[in-house]
Amino acid sequence: MQRNFRKFRFFVAINASIMPENQDHPIFKEYEKRRNSDRLSPNLHNPTPASLRDECLIVYQEKGKPKEDVTLRAFFGAINTNEDYDSRISNFDIDKFRPLSYFLKGTSKSTNKVNVDLLKWLINDEDVFLPEQSETLPGSKPWYRRAVNFLKENAGITLTLLSILLIGKLAFYLWTIQISNVRMPDQAEKCMYWTGYHYEPVSCDEIKPGLNIIPLNIDKLKRMSKIPFFVKVTNRDVGKLWRAKIDG
Repeated sequence: MQRNFRKFRFFVAINASIMPENQDHPIFKEYEKRRNSDRLSPNLHNPTPASLRDECLIVYQEKGKPKEDVTLRAFFGAINTNEDYDSRISNFDIDKFRPLSYFLKGTSKSTNKVNVDLLKWLINDEDVFLPEQSETLPGSKPWYRRAVNFLKENAGITLTLLSILLIGKLAFYLWTIQISNVRMPDQAEKCMYWTGYHYEPVSCDEIKPGLNIIPLNIDKLKRMSKIPFFVKVTNRDVGKLWRAKIDG
């Protein structure tokens, strides 16, 4: 029974690789989008069997000539340990590229998964996920892809938002440093006044026009300060913060 199960699993794996993929496949749609916007190499823009083989050789060299590659193994076959795919691709039967060429040109409406995987490898887009991966990979969720594409297409807005966020974080950090470094009064300073942001200790005999000098209160001196506009007050701050409305 176990032997029969292994045969069945092998049969399923083989058939999955030869199941036809149609032109609704996301890889083909990505290819069409790039071709319409002139973002493909000349070899892929006019995909003949010869140009597809040439493009495979170029991309293989650009990827650093990997010794092990699942896509290359599936399409070109396994190679020996002392061999690389340079010679395998260069001498590969050109007719094996015709199904993919016909599919990309619209002559045929479907092709097998091996050809689709090779197309994905050629256009070198890891953001395009195969249908069977979409349920298992967190990055393949539609909302995630839309968000990534939006950030790519609106790089200026993204940088602006990040800059605002960083400036806000920096301002909050500086504010926390400021309120934590309250100057404590010396022996002669028995009064204090409000600077507009916090209380400042001062001698009771000192005259500061326009300022209301009041008796020193260490608790208020340490804990009372103005909350800047960029600090958000939430329900968690109830009982911790007190609000005073001055001049309207």
